Amino acid sequence: MRVRWLVPAALLLALILVPFVLFEDTVRVWTAVHLAGNRGWLLGALIAGLLASDLFLPVPSSIVSTSAGALLGFGPGMLASAVGMSAGAVIGYVFGATAGEGLLRRFVGDSEMQRATRLSGKYGLAALLVSRPIPVLAEASVVCAGVTRMPLARFLAVTTVSNVAISAAYAAAGAALL
Repeated sequence: MRVRWLVPAALLLALILVPFVLFEDTVRVWTAVHLAGNRGWLLGALIAGLLASDLFLPVPSSIVSTSAGALLGFGPGMLASAVGMSAGAVIGYVFGATAGEGLLRRFVGDSEMQRATRLSGKYGLAALLVSRPIPVLAEASVVCAGVTRMPLARFLAVTTVSNVAISAAYAAAGAALL
C-alpha cells in the first residue's frame, strides 16, 4: 500500500470505528429497549432505520437483523433487515461519491484515483459481495464504491442480492429462536 493512501484509509476507518468507541453502549441499550417494546410495522421501520444508519452509528447489525427475525418472524424480519441494509449501502455510496471523492483526490492525486477506479472496475463487485457480511469492511466497501463511481446499477444489484441473502440468514436464525 502506498503511503499517501494511509491518511484517507485511516480517516475512513475512524469514521466507522470512532462512533463505536464513543456511543456503543448507549446505542446498544437504546436498541435493546426499543426492539423489545415494539411490534408490527413500527418495529420493522425502527429496524430498517437502525440498519440504514449503520455507517454513522454503532449499530450492532447482526444483533438487530437477528432480532428482526425473532420479533417479526422470518419474512417481515428479512424484509426489514434487507431494506435497512440496502438503504445503508446507498447512503454509504452517496457519501463516498459526494464527500469522499474530493477528499481522497487531495490526498492521493489524479493518477492514484484513476488507478483506484480501474481496480474498482476489475474487483469492486467481488469486493462488495464478499465484504457485505463483515463489520467495518461492509461500510468501507460501499463508501469506496461511491468514491470510485462504480456504476450505480451494478452497485445496487450486488448489494441488494447480498443484503437479502444476509438478512435471510439472520432472520432465519432469529425466527428459529421462537
